[in-house]
Amino acid sequence: DVAHGKIGRVYIEKLRLTKAIEALAAYGETHISGALALALEAPVVEGVVPHVFLFTDGQSTHETMEDHRRLVELADAARASGIPLAIYGTGEDYAWSLLQQLAIRAGNGSYCKHVALVDELKGHLLGELAAMRGTAVDHLVVTGTTPAGVRIVDVTAMTPVARTLHTDDTVRDHHDDRRFVDGAGYIDVHRGQQYLIELEHNDPPKVGVAPILELQLEGRMCKTGLPLRESVSVQAAFTSDQKQESPVDARVLRVIRMMAAAQAARARKYDLSADLYTQAGDPKSAEAMRTLHQMSQTRGHSEGLHRSAQTYTG
Repeated sequence: DVAHGKIGRVYIEKLRLTKAIEALAAYGETHISGALALALEAPVVEGVVPHVFLFTDGQSTHETMEDHRRLVELADAARASGIPLAIYGTGEDYAWSLLQQLAIRAGNGSYCKHVALVDELKGHLLGELAAMRGTAVDHLVVTGTTPAGVRIVDVTAMTPVARTLHTDDTVRDHHDDRRFVDGAGYIDVHRGQQYLIELEHNDPPKVGVAPILELQLEGRMCKTGLPLRESVSVQAAFTSDQKQESPVDARVLRVIRMMAAAQAARARKYDLSADLYTQAGDPKSAEAMRTLHQMSQTRGHSEGLHRSAQTYTG
C-alpha cells in the first residue's frame, strides 16, 4: 500500500508538472537572466547534488546588454554556491560564445552543449542523470603544484567536457608556471576525472626518481557528508641512458590525437578531424566528422554544424 501510494503521488506530480508546462505561452521575449535567477533562488536540499539546467533557443531580447551583464553575475553566484550549470542551446541565432563563458565562469563541472534534435537532448540528459545518481564527491577542487625547476606548460581537464585551463589568474580555473587550480565540481563513479598535464623540466634533472607534481584534492563525500582531503605525489624516473627511456604511452598518444581532432573540428576542418580520429582508433567519431564535412559542402546551417561539432568533440 505504501509503495502504491508513492507511485500515485509521483503520477499526480508528473501530471501537475505536465499541465504547467503545457500552459506556458511564448510572448516573443527571452529573459534568460530572470529564469536563471529564479532557478538559483531555490534552496539547496542538504545531502543532494544540485544542478541547474538552462535551455535556450534564442538570444536575449529583454534589455540585452543588462541581461547579459546579469547572467555573468549569476554564473559567479552559481560557482560560489557550488551549483553547476548544464546549458543547452538550440537553433543558430543564440549567443553561443556567451553561453560558453557562463559555463566557464560557473565552474563546478558546468558545461555548454548544442542540440539540434529532441532525441539528442534525451541522450544528453540520460547521461547526466546517470552521472548525478553515481556522484561520489562534490564541491571538488583539484590543485596541482610543481617543485622548483618544473614548469607547467598546459593543463587540460577532461570531465564533463574537455577544456584547457586558462593562464589568466583572474579566471578561477587557471594555471601558471608552477600551479593550477580547477573547480572540477564533482566526480561520479561512471566518468571519474582525468587531466592531461604537459610539464617541462627547466633544470637538468638528476638521474633517479624525483617528484614532478603534487596534487591536492578537496571536496565532500556525498554518502557521508564528510570532507575529502587527499594528496597525491606524481613522480618520474630520469635516466641518462636513452635505451632505458620509456616508450610513449599509447593512451596519452591517443588522447593527444583526439584533442587535435577536436581542435580541427572547432576550426571547421572536419575532413582533417576525421583523419585524426581514425589515427586515434575512433572510427565512430571519424565517420561523424566525415558526415559533417559532407554537410558543410552545401549551403546553410554552417553555424549549427559548427556548434554540433564542438559539442560532439567536447
